[in-house]
Amino acid sequence: MSSAGGGVPLRGTEVDGISLILSTIIVAERNMNPSRLTKLTEMERQKPGDAFLNFAIALEYVGVLDSHEAIKRFEQLMEQHPEYLASYYQAGKLYEELNELAKAIDVYKKGIEIAHGAGDQKTMNELREALMLLYDE
Repeated sequence: MSSAGGGVPLRGTEVDGISLILSTIIVAERNMNPSRLTKLTEMERQKPGDAFLNFAIALEYVGVLDSHEAIKRFEQLMEQHPEYLASYYQAGKLYEELNELAKAIDVYKKGIEIAHGAGDQKTMNELREALMLLYDE
């Protein structure tokens, strides 16, 4: 899986290739951009519950180093849109950064289970690799 900057993967789900573009933009900048966050939040108000917007906002919070809000957004996304597989990798990595390894393991395992059920071999392998690397540490 490709990454940039702080090791954040740039891949979204197979269903939503635009996640790749958004992830690239957010990771490349990795600085506070309240206007972008404000715009995304306004868009979310117009389309509440939109998985892509929630994912984008969660990534933005990662970018502005608000881990608490990012985790909250990823958890909501995984609960409301369990099929949005990109959230499992991102949430797992953030839990790792926060040294909440048991939560990271749980998130990776849940993502693997859902990816398997969806027949998404590539995402399943990426989540397995993240899990194996965590166990190796």
